[in-house]
Amino acid sequence: MSGGLLDRVEVEADEEPDLKVEETTVSDTPISEDVGGSMEGLLGRTFTAILATIIVPFFLVMWFDEYIPVSLNALMPLILLGGAGVSWFWLGLQNPLEQGPTAIMSGAIVVLVALMLAVTPTLLGTVLTGSMSFGGIEASDDGSEFEVKIRQNGGSGSHDAVVNIVRNGVSVYDSTHTFSIDKSDGLGDYGLFTIPVDSVYSGNALGSSGGEYTIDVSIGGQTWSNTLDSNFMTRTVTEGQTDVTPVFIGEGSGQSCDDGSVRCVSGVSLSVWAGLESQNSPLALPWANFNFTASMTGPSGTIVTYPTVEVSMTSASWDSEGGLYGDGTAIMGDEGYAILQLEGDAEQETLSIVSRDMWQGDEKGCYTFTVTITQDPFWGEETVTASSEHSFQSQDGSETWLPGC
Repeated sequence: MSGGLLDRVEVEADEEPDLKVEETTVSDTPISEDVGGSMEGLLGRTFTAILATIIVPFFLVMWFDEYIPVSLNALMPLILLGGAGVSWFWLGLQNPLEQGPTAIMSGAIVVLVALMLAVTPTLLGTVLTGSMSFGGIEASDDGSEFEVKIRQNGGSGSHDAVVNIVRNGVSVYDSTHTFSIDKSDGLGDYGLFTIPVDSVYSGNALGSSGGEYTIDVSIGGQTWSNTLDSNFMTRTVTEGQTDVTPVFIGEGSGQSCDDGSVRCVSGVSLSVWAGLESQNSPLALPWANFNFTASMTGPSGTIVTYPTVEVSMTSASWDSEGGLYGDGTAIMGDEGYAILQLEGDAEQETLSIVSRDMWQGDEKGCYTFTVTITQDPFWGEETVTASSEHSFQSQDGSETWLPGC
């Protein structure tokens, strides 16, 4: 019996199945070759690289191109291509097809973003071209012309603008200007053309005899109407004015008179106004060009002849004759009233004066100070003359200078 039991145990042992060992296959490609090691890590670096090397340069060029000497808009495709190359190098991409799916997706995103930004300006210009609008009128710094600006975002090509300018119901300018939408600023794309003021001007816009200038600009089926700046279009001197202010020495002044008088005239301050007529003194004409001569006459004839003064847009100049007439430059009529105090050979009581030593005779009697103003030929042919009379007398050992004769 025991032998039979042992035989059965041996048989069961012989029938135990063999244990199979499964082999684990290790990839031949190390994970470090799939750039970034994980989808999240590489994609995060991809977006950072695209932002820094493609998107930011794109918008910098779009926004600030007009403020740099050389335009970079035309080079935008090359800038984007260079940015894509920098991103590719930054991310360590070589051949994404051999570096794994994460690298393939990263490379595709870089290329797609660069292509989208490259075609964006063209698409906007083709699909979203804006309608034309009037962009305003600006005067040139030297006052010789004004610019008319037309805006159209995404616009291109050349356009013809028919311009008509009317003053007091009469057309003073009618012409066609060809321009292109080839400039841009913070408000968008625009084009412009210029009109010389001397081809339009026919008289003051302001004043009793003035008339506003109305400009109509027509392009295609659109017309815009505006009024030109009336100050800019007022350049003809219509009124002059003069005044003489005496300066005294003698009693109480610390200076004595040569002839022993108690009080005497040591000189006069001469003032001239030249501008637009008003109820008070002539008003300033900051865009006007004119000349004037000034002289003072007395009982024996002309005693002071001032050098010719030339005024160009408030800048006055004359021959100072070595300091006998100040320094030869001044500002006249930049704002308010159009007054110029004529400079002389001396200063007293804060005034620049023509001293009595320069007078050609000093008899007592009536003195007249006269100014004669001539226009720039473009702004008018009128000659404007103004004068003031003053009585120079002596009474009780003191000299007097009073208005009127």
